Amino acid sequence: AEQEGTPVASPVAEAEAAEGNAESTTVVDVALDDIISGGHAINVHESVENVANYIACGDVTGTPEGGQLRITLNELNDSGFSGDALLQDMGDGTTTVTIVLTNANAPEASPAAGSSEEGAVAIEDFAYNSATVTIPVGGSVTWTNNDPAPHTATAQDRAVLQSGTLEQGASFTQTFTTAGTYDYFCEFHPNMKGSIIVQ
Repeated sequence: AEQEGTPVASPVAEAEAAEGNAESTTVVDVALDDIISGGHAINVHESVENVANYIACGDVTGTPEGGQLRITLNELNDSGFSGDALLQDMGDGTTTVTIVLTNANAPEASPAAGSSEEGAVAIEDFAYNSATVTIPVGGSVTWTNNDPAPHTATAQDRAVLQSGTLEQGASFTQTFTTAGTYDYFCEFHPNMKGSIIVQ
């Protein structure tokens, strides 16, 4: 987006940018056909306070369909922001420009340490490879038997957890809907023990 003359200067509020996604709508007093034929570009500024720093840019080119033109906005200055702009000819000599950006550098929401929606326990060498698994309420755990011998994952209260016999290569998944600590063992090999912590 090297071209001069930018009829659209669309500031992105810092608060929006920090959330990872940003959206802006601007009305330009120019018809869409005039924008396309004028060799224009859309430059998105970081903020009103830092208007000189461009975070995304795209050349306004292409053929409108139904009075609309969608263009790609590419990242500038290592901002992490990229997205699309939709230009809508309003039929009265103005164009509405809607910009939607996504920040690839925004931190992803992560579950609490040691906790995830799903847990996995491999049964190998007559042992549960994850002796303790922590999941949130509503999470699930999958046991997979990699031993040639059959095994189970069975709680003292079999209504809470009872996998049945798992032959080699078989898996069993249980969803836990109540918080608590659930100890379990193998009915064939009671020295095999494990725990599920649901929080």
